[in-house]
Amino acid sequence: AMTRLNECKESVAALSAQYETAQTDLLQRIHAWRTKIDAEFSGIVDVLEQRRMQAQQVLTELQNEQTSQYVSKSAALQNQQQCIEQGLDSCYDIIRDTAQSALDSQQRKQQIISLIDGVLNEASPSSTHDLIARDIALDINFDAKQELSAAIQRFGVVSTTLPSSSMSTIASMSAIHRTFQYSADLDTNGLVYYLGTKHIDADQWSNPCKYNHADDAVIVRIETSKLEKGNTAAQFIERKPIKTFKTVKHEKNSFAAVEFIGIEMKPNYYTLRHSNTYGFYMRCWSLQGFNATEDKWESIEEHIDDRTFHGRKRVASFAVECEKFYSKFRILMRKENSGCDYGLIGPDWALCCCGFELYGDAIFARQQ
Repeated sequence: AMTRLNECKESVAALSAQYETAQTDLLQRIHAWRTKIDAEFSGIVDVLEQRRMQAQQVLTELQNEQTSQYVSKSAALQNQQQCIEQGLDSCYDIIRDTAQSALDSQQRKQQIISLIDGVLNEASPSSTHDLIARDIALDINFDAKQELSAAIQRFGVVSTTLPSSSMSTIASMSAIHRTFQYSADLDTNGLVYYLGTKHIDADQWSNPCKYNHADDAVIVRIETSKLEKGNTAAQFIERKPIKTFKTVKHEKNSFAAVEFIGIEMKPNYYTLRHSNTYGFYMRCWSLQGFNATEDKWESIEEHIDDRTFHGRKRVASFAVECEKFYSKFRILMRKENSGCDYGLIGPDWALCCCGFELYGDAIFARQQ
């Protein structure tokens, strides 16, 4: 029994030693795991902190950039306002001096000066320009008119809404600038419509290619390739949808050209309407301007396989980029049209369009 007891004691001692060894090993492993986890967590925290700081830096830069842009725009607006004010002041001085030097009578001189003072106090720039052109240019002598015209044009204040009684006087002094702004297909803002109302606000439009003005001066000429029987060149700019326009089908590169006499335009939009026909839609064509100096046509806009036109009387407008002024424009077919809608007749060279209209900046060399 004693021997057995001793053996049990030795076994217990051995087990105790093994337990202590295992416990120590387990504590060491737990410590190593904890150290590793702490290190990895600390690294993740550092990365997150770095990203937070980077995001804060980007946000600060964006705020600074927006602030800088706002300051720059504000400065630009202030400079523009100062330039406008300086221009108006200079214009006032030049007009005042011109009126004073042109008049012999002291009473007349005071009358014009008072009128100019009242004009320059107007709130609307357009009304200022109109009053200057109407009430001053008609009253002072010819030499003063020339000086006044130079001063007005120098500061860009040439009126575009003068009454007919004043238009002839201003037109005789200098070129008149006018902007025709596109808003919708075949609206009333285009150059052709403007000429068709004889430069006045009128509800009745007349084809400007069909009539002469009071001075018997033709203002629009139209030249085309050979037309089908019963068609006229004037129909190319006709606004009424019942009109048709069609060139002969066998003549290649059919065209229609419009010349504005005494008017130059830098176009930014143009409009066309398909004629009253089933099919024969243009697919490849170009808008060109005539360079009178070099005696050649220059391309403004090219249309390649353009399927805009589909259906009778279809109207479409096209934006163009042009840096030159032209007085003569033409639509030139580059390839054959689409042919008949029903496939009974194949493609040919017939140009079937009308309703030609132009928009952009125009210069009138004289009253038309």
